[in-house]
Parts: sequence; C-alpha cells; structure tokens
Amino acid sequence: MRGCAGICWWVMNWSCVLKLIGKPASERKMMGLIRQALIVVVTIATAIHSQIQIAVAVDIGVCYGMLGDNLPPATDVINLYKKYGIEKTRLFDPNPAALNALRGSGIKVILGIRDEDLPNLAASPAAVMTWFSTNVDTYLNDVLFSVIAVGNEIIPGVYAQNVLPVMQSLQSILDAKGLGSTIRISTVVSSGTLGSSYPPSSGAFTPDASSTLRGVLTFLSQQGSPLLINIYPYFAYASDPVNVQLDYAQFTATEAVVTDGSLSYYNLFDAMVDAFFSAMEKEGVSDVNVVVSESGWPSAGNGDFTTPQLAATYNRNFMNHVTSNKGTPKRPDAHIEGFVFATFNENQKPAGVEQNFGLFFPNMEPVYPFSPSVRVSVKTNELALSDGTMTKTPLMKVSVEVHNVSIGGDLGFRLAAKPNQPKVRGGFRCGGGVGSVVVTVGLEVVVVWFWCRCGFGGGGGVNLAVLEVVADWRCGFGGGKPASERKMMGLIRQALIVVVTIATAIHSQIQIAVAVDIGVCYGMLGDNLPPATDVINLYKKYGIEKTRLFDPNPAALNALRGSGIKVILGIRDEDLPNLAASPAAVMTWFSTNVDTYLNDVLFSVIAVGNEIIPGVYAQNVLPVMQSLQSILDAKGLGSTIRISTVVSSGTLGSSYPPSSGAFTPDASSTLRGVLTFLSQQGSPLLINIYPYFAYASDPVNVQLDYAQFTATEAVVTDGSLSYYNLFDAMVDAFFSAMEKEGVSDVNVVVSESGWPSAGNGDFTTPQLAATYNRNFMNHVTSNKGTPKRPDAHIEGFVFATFNENQKPAGVEQNFGLFFPNMEPVYPVFS
Repeated sequence: MRGCAGICWWVMNWSCVLKLIGKPASERKMMGLIRQALIVVVTIATAIHSQIQIAVAVDIGVCYGMLGDNLPPATDVINLYKKYGIEKTRLFDPNPAALNALRGSGIKVILGIRDEDLPNLAASPAAVMTWFSTNVDTYLNDVLFSVIAVGNEIIPGVYAQNVLPVMQSLQSILDAKGLGSTIRISTVVSSGTLGSSYPPSSGAFTPDASSTLRGVLTFLSQQGSPLLINIYPYFAYASDPVNVQLDYAQFTATEAVVTDGSLSYYNLFDAMVDAFFSAMEKEGVSDVNVVVSESGWPSAGNGDFTTPQLAATYNRNFMNHVTSNKGTPKRPDAHIEGFVFATFNENQKPAGVEQNFGLFFPNMEPVYPFSPSVRVSVKTNELALSDGTMTKTPLMKVSVEVHNVSIGGDLGFRLAAKPNQPKVRGGFRCGGGVGSVVVTVGLEVVVVWFWCRCGFGGGGGVNLAVLEVVADWRCGFGGGKPASERKMMGLIRQALIVVVTIATAIHSQIQIAVAVDIGVCYGMLGDNLPPATDVINLYKKYGIEKTRLFDPNPAALNALRGSGIKVILGIRDEDLPNLAASPAAVMTWFSTNVDTYLNDVLFSVIAVGNEIIPGVYAQNVLPVMQSLQSILDAKGLGSTIRISTVVSSGTLGSSYPPSSGAFTPDASSTLRGVLTFLSQQGSPLLINIYPYFAYASDPVNVQLDYAQFTATEAVVTDGSLSYYNLFDAMVDAFFSAMEKEGVSDVNVVVSESGWPSAGNGDFTTPQLAATYNRNFMNHVTSNKGTPKRPDAHIEGFVFATFNENQKPAGVEQNFGLFFPNMEPVYPVFS
C-alpha cells in the first residue's frame, strides 16, 4: 500500500478553543487508562452560558499519501491535522511542500525514502549525505522527524539488498550529529514477508525475506529502533470471509476466536502483530518493537465488504486499541504506535478499494464520522451566597450538554476541589455534585445537570475555592472483553477537567473565560537570555497567545513558525529614514522579514517605530506606513495584517482629567496624518501605558490603589464618568486627544504596560509588580472597555518577558515576568 492515515479518534468539540495545559501523571499512573487530561483554567467574570471547544490529541498517526490530482495544498492538509489533533504523520517521500508546511507544526514525521532512489544511495555514502542534507538537515530546526524509513515494502524484492547499507550510512550521519537517539532508522515491511502466521506463535518470515531481514533486525536491535510493519485485517477477511470472522477482523468479537497455547486472541490485528514478534524471535531477535505504519479499511470498492460503516468501525477500534497501551497477548507491555491508512481518497491509485482508504475526501470533508464528535458544554450559574455574607456556602448549578454522539458509553460528572491551592483554607465540603448519563450512538443532545453546595472550612476572609468539574468518559473499545467487565475495569476514555475558579463574593456569577486576550513583549536586551525556541515553548506552557517583537529577529521568527502565537512585529527606528525614502526598500524589508514567514507565523500588526513621535524619526512614520499598506493590499492582506505605530504617554500635553486629553503640538503635527491613515484603514493606535511611573514620580497625589486597580471607590470624577483606576484614565486621555484631532473611530492597543519588581526601593517590589500585572491582565481580558468607551475591546501586552541585564540599571532591568532561567519572578500566572 502507498499512503496511510492515522487520526486522533477522540475529538471533543467545544465552541471556544482552549489550551491543553496538563496531563496529570498521577492519574495516568494510577489508572493506566486515561488517554488525556485536559485542564482548562476558568476565571471569574460577570456573564454565564459560555461553551468550550477542545481537540484532543492521542498517540495515533496519519499517513499522508499524495497520489491524487485533486488533493488540497499541503498547508491546508497540515491545518486539517491540527484541527483534528493529529500529532503524527508519515510521508512516503521527502515532498518539499509537505515538509515546509510541517515547519513549526509540532507534528512528528516518519519520512520515507523513495524505493527507486535506494540503489544510488546504497552505492555511495556521499549520496546518502547529500540526500540527508537536502531532505532532513534543511528542515531539522522546524520539523520533528521521528523515523527515516528506508523503502516501503521492498523486502523481499529487487531493491531489498540496498536497505541495510543505506540504513547504516544514515545511522552514521545521525550519530555524527548527535541525533542517533532522536531520529530512528528503519524500513517498512508488509505481511507478505511472513511465510507462516497461524497460529501467531508459528510466525516466521519467508526464506527470501529472512535472508535480508536477519541483518536488518540485528541493526534495529543494536540501535534500539523499531521495525515498521503494515497490517491489514481487511485483506485477510475479504479474501476468506468464510474462515475469517468479521468481528475478529473488526475488533468486535466478545469471545476469544483463536487460542494459541496460553494466549487468547480476540482480534486478528493482535494475532498478525504477534506473528511478527514470533518471526523476529526465530531470527534470533527478541528486543525489537514494531510500529504499525499502515492499517485501515476501505469504505468502498468491494461491495458489502467495504462500506463506510465497516471502515468507520475498524478505524475507530484500531485507534482505540492502539491508544489503550495494552500491547498484544504475546507482548502485553509493548507500546505500539499506529498509523491509519489514509488521509484522503486518492484518485490516481488503482481503481477499486485502493482509491477508498481515505478518512477524508479531497475537499477535506470526512468520508464517515470517524471521530465521536461529542461536545460538552459546561455551564455554571446561579452562584449565590445564601445570606449575602462571605462566609456561607455558595449554591452552584452545573449543566453538561453532550452533542452528536457517535460512540456509545456512559459519562459521569462530579465536582471536586483542585488540590494544592495555597489560598484554600480548611477542608473542602460538597453536597451533591454528582451526575451521570448513558449515551448511545445517534443521540443529538443529552443534558445532564446537578446542584451542589460547596465550601471550605476555616472561616474568615475570602476563601478562593478552585473546583474541578470532572467528566469521565467510560466506553469499551474492543479487545474482546464483555461490556460488564470493561465497565467494571473502569476503562476511562477521556478525563475532561474543567477547573472553575470560584471567589466567594456577594452576588458573583461565573463566566467561563477561554482564550485570554493578553500578550507579552519579547525584549532581548540581555546577554543571558534563553534561546528563542525555549521562549516560545515557555509561552505555550503558560498559554500566552500573543507577543510583540521590537524588531524582526530571525531566531524569534523561526521559533514562532507554526506556534499559533499572534505577533506584533516592529521595525527598528534607525531603519525608517532609508525605508521612507524608497518604497522599493520597504518591499525588500517586507519580503525579508514578513513574506519569508507568512505561511507559518501569524502577524497581526506591523509597528512602524517605537515611541518616536515626536522626534527626529517622526516624519518617516507615515510614508513607511503607506508603503507597507500598499504591499499588503496588493497581496490581499490589508484586512489581515494592520499597520500602526507605537506612541508613549509623553505625546500627551494634557491628560487630567481624561476629557482634557490632548497631544503636544510637536506630537500633533505628525499624529494628525497618522491618525487619519489609521481611521481610513480601520487600524488601532498602539500606546504604551505605565501607571507605575505616574505613581513613583508623585506618590503624594497619585494613590497606590488607583495605580494598581485596587481602589474600591471612584478616585477621579470627570463629568458623568467615574474612574477607579489610573490605567482607564490614561487610555481615555488618548481617546480624548484623538477626538481633538478630528478622529473618533480609532481604537487603541496597549502595546506595553507593567510594573518593575525591583530597582526603586519600596515602590518596586515583587508583590506590587504581581498585583499590578495580574490586575492589568484581568482588566484587559474583562472586555469592559473604559468609562469613556465601555464597548471598546482593548488588547494589552505586558512588558516584559524577562529581566534584561543590558538595559539601563535600575527599574528598567526589572520589568520581567521571568528571570533569564525562565523561572517566574513572581507567580503572576497562578
């Protein structure tokens, strides 16, 4: 078979995209069956009835065959994989478009070498080096290669003798590069290499296969690499339906079909895999594992043997079986990876079943509902205190909706306290808090709800209670066990943990807040900062979805490939005069710093200069913005990437009260044209806002609680508007200033804000910095706008990622959320 596909069988679709931020090891170890635990941090707000969407990734792969003249572009295919949580793929040859699309995706790749290339490679280690340099080295920083497969099903055959020499040459290259334990070398064999396979213990290779495989298996044993095998129960069943039972081929038998000594086989897949293990043992090799590099069932092409229903059943059960980590009867502890054949129906393959193994049609629609499209909507509402005090127990209603069931089973729900919460006092008490429902295939909507009265002992103060709404999906997945035994064994298919943060405050309600609309500035003025790849991984760890780069740093941009993190990209101030003088120079800048990364990096804004209005570079801003806009419009990107500039509060000549906000004359002379441009394009003005500096420079007149978002009463009244924090007052001063320039429809993005943790005595402590930054993030993500613009959606970026030791001494070196070793300066994200 050429081409194969594996896909995450379990996709839970909730209506908002969430971050996967944990897989509890204790539960995996304790249960041994939990496929994935998704922890979604839910914060307090004032709305309810939110829904969530999650794609769950499991340990299954998909082969990416390309024998079709109507297949989608590689970039669309990789996005399809991401949509369905597919984390592994197999390429049959080093297709450049596919490899480029895989850059930064995080998808692991088995990369094949074309059979016809092997004779030349076997004859020349230099040719192998050239092949490796072209097809692996070029992508090594951005693509996760797991295995290089030397040929596909060519043992035995005319190319067989070339396999081992090429494997040895590749291994030498990997060892020299220190990659020998990271990328494995193997080859792919079919069941046709087996001369005997029944019963499994009689498994043995044909003499022709054995003559080549003996050396190959010795190599694999020495390197600790797996043998890649293609397993198709379909062909065994279709060729002999009288003697091969359908339930045995499809993982649905409830009793053992084959007994081999003390081993019982409930499915043909295990029997075929164990036949390979037995065959390898007969070659003197017992320590080589296998990867099932292809398996699947066609949905058409052979009458009643090939229906969408049969294909869906086999592929679901194959995925479930592989991800159960149960191994086989002969090797129960073996971890066997699996790849489903194939991604698409490929119309250039031989007519019949060969064209119908795809999970998807070429238009990327599923051929059949292979994933159990279950949506769980967790609604928490009616949170209230029984008597209005802060010490009584809140009453909470939890509703769960299950949609479009395509896999049956029973779902159980419970409410529990999340452990190790430092602010929790006393013991957790919960009355009720348990619900369950049995779902069957075909149900459109099932609603489960339950009430619970929860609280913590200890009394006094505000108890911050972090609760877990846990939905346990329990469904059998073949393996031949009776349903009652599967249920009794507690085969948990999925643990979905929604962590609901509950503050016991009067009349509070809970909103499930999903994507936190906050960014972080990535400054690089330090000689001890971690590599860019580590920084982007740090962002992923903490769920940071936006960043600001002050200049187009290639290492950072490459690290951002495929990350999904949105980027504000800055142009260096000193580059502006040359760019303003030449639209051609702007085109070159764009081609080098944007076009190169456009397929893999999500640019949101290009910032023309940083705080250079007013100043010597100010006159260059508008011409460069106009040139960039022309380029974007010509490329059809004018509404996708915005052009703006960054200004500081120093552009304001007046800011108190906020309605008096006005730009200085020097700033106004430049900003008037810039603001007109922004208004025409629907782009925001980027503003840097620092209440810290106002407070530190005048602590007598600027209250600390006003600067830190902690005031409980209005501090400033401006006409009918009341201001509880200085941040809102400063933003509204900008809105007022823009109105005085005749522009009232330009929004703002707060491109910097923060509070230093050291450098100025008692004004700068980790506690103050943590308080400000937490409250800034909460304020921005509340989507409440400001008193003047309550409906405005204002994005915010915290300054900065790291403490940077090459900035001026003092507070400037201490704005970081993290130390250079990537440890938090204070727990702002907890």
